[in-house]
Amino acid sequence: MRASNVPYGLTNQDQHRRLGVLYTRVIVQLLGPLATLALIDFTGKMRALIPFLALAPLLSLRFQLRIWRRYLRVFGTPPFDACRQMLRLDDLRGYDPLASEIKTDVAPGIVGGHRSAIGLVVTSTAGAGIAGVISLGTGLGSVLWVAALLAVTAVKALIRRMRPPAVVFLAASGPEATSLQLRIQSLVWPLVVVSCLHHRTESPLLNHLLLFNSFRAGCTWEETVLPLMRLSPIVVIDGRRLTASVRAEIQFALLSLERGRVYLVGPLPSSDAAPGIQPLSAGELLEALQARIAPN
Repeated sequence: MRASNVPYGLTNQDQHRRLGVLYTRVIVQLLGPLATLALIDFTGKMRALIPFLALAPLLSLRFQLRIWRRYLRVFGTPPFDACRQMLRLDDLRGYDPLASEIKTDVAPGIVGGHRSAIGLVVTSTAGAGIAGVISLGTGLGSVLWVAALLAVTAVKALIRRMRPPAVVFLAASGPEATSLQLRIQSLVWPLVVVSCLHHRTESPLLNHLLLFNSFRAGCTWEETVLPLMRLSPIVVIDGRRLTASVRAEIQFALLSLERGRVYLVGPLPSSDAAPGIQPLSAGELLEALQARIAPN
């Protein structure tokens, strides 16, 4: 399950309900054709349906392509070399899918990129080739389905890793920041909001999904946060809880980014005023983002 597949709601109960519907739909879409193919392989009847059912996993590509289409419609073509930079940033990540936590005590690339998504791409591609050859030799539709699933897994990994996020959310870690990130994600879905925050909610599912969109890593702030700020069309900085990092992010935004890309959540002390950027309340931020994205 990918975090970018989840239409975030505003409450944990809403999240669980939508996740349940999503899981059910994914299971039916994947296992329904497989069960039918297994029956066809067993009975030898209706073999003309095999090509259509075996390629059913390809339908799961639609969501990733939908996100790309939405991104291009709202923000236009990403900066030159953005896809290569996103692949590099993804490899710096400390996300460990097996532990559902961020590993910041290891060298970048060890668990970064989800235990190296390049390995996933290579393994899935090789597995798809092997399963395809076996399917041609045996004529089993269920094996052809496995080949299609593995091939789609490889393609989806590349498509997802190469896409710049729609929003980078910068803040001091805490429940208030986590809540605001979820509300922004709900608003911009199916586009993706990323952060470098340490999230903890009451729901293990939400924790896992938020961490999936986390670029928190064991490398330096300049190696992750600054490139994300340059690549993301929208930069949201939550200044309600000012730390040294948040102040540095505000200063970088003032010096290096176009004002129209930066949204600052306040209020801010007068000593930390950001010239040219009007601090917004959380509600005003959501309204501004809706006006920016909804017309597209």
